[in-house]
Amino acid sequence: MKKAFWIIFGILVLVAAGAAGYYYYDPTVLDKAKHFLGFTEPVKEPVSPPVIEVVPKQPQQPQPVVVAKKDTLQPQEMTKQDIMTNELVYFAGEEDQDYLSDEDEMLLGKWQNTINEQWYRVYTDEEAEDGYYWGYEWDENEDVTEEDLNKYGNGWFMWKKRGSKVLELATADNKGQLIPRPYTITKLFYTELAYKEVNSGKKLNFLKVTD
Repeated sequence: MKKAFWIIFGILVLVAAGAAGYYYYDPTVLDKAKHFLGFTEPVKEPVSPPVIEVVPKQPQQPQPVVVAKKDTLQPQEMTKQDIMTNELVYFAGEEDQDYLSDEDEMLLGKWQNTINEQWYRVYTDEEAEDGYYWGYEWDENEDVTEEDLNKYGNGWFMWKKRGSKVLELATADNKGQLIPRPYTITKLFYTELAYKEVNSGKKLNFLKVTD
């Protein structure tokens, strides 16, 4: 009995000493007391805080402002002061000439549209101004004949050819204004003419008429 008493007494002393050491001295005293008495606890791994990855925000690049380029060849009524501007745009890179080449002369004469056989176009070598030549057209479906045209009025146009490009300037009665009609020739022979209108994209075909 005495031995058991002293064992219990010793345990209480150690517990009291460990508690006192934990609160008043180094916490390792309690650990030593637990080790002496054979008490063990599972080792707890420290919990690492979550890693938050911060991606730096990229500065926004300013978007370029695109300004639509004005198409000076859109169908519109023009004054003579605008003609040179349109020529520079349309004939850029083409060689200037003050005469009709052999290829240009194939354009001269009377042409009939292959779809609308009542539509005729005539290209002449009559000089207009600023290197242009005169031409005219009519559509008999609209009850208009060649004899109905007033010279240099409605139905008449000035034309200038540079390579495969042709720029026509349609006239209007009593207005003194001109309407540009640019197109690109895709086929030209003495009896055949085909071209594509720049503004509308239409492809037109004509055959030479011999009166």
